[in-house]
Amino acid sequence: MFRVDVPPAERQALLAALRIEPWALDVALEAGGLRVLVAEPEAAQRRIPALVAAQQAHLLEFATHTPSLEDVFIQLVSDEGAAGPAGGPASIVESANGTVGPGRVGAA
Repeated sequence: MFRVDVPPAERQALLAALRIEPWALDVALEAGGLRVLVAEPEAAQRRIPALVAAQQAHLLEFATHTPSLEDVFIQLVSDEGAAGPAGGPASIVESANGTVGPGRVGAA
């Protein structure tokens, strides 16, 4: 997951540009910027700054964010988190290598 911030007047255009990227699983506007959940972190690390530049926006923050247990819980119980892109359970579980995939509660 990434946090991206640009000035408020530039957020909606960047939000729209990020939502059409194939590696972006979820893009949400939050206080202080955008939260971007990705399937391919390496692609996102290259493309997010390029999208900001293409929008002629001013990048204020670009950081990796590891979801907390609270983030995972809220995503799972929220209406928006009820179904992922393919209609299955949404997930914001991040593996050790930074990729995002289906969460497995209690898996060993």
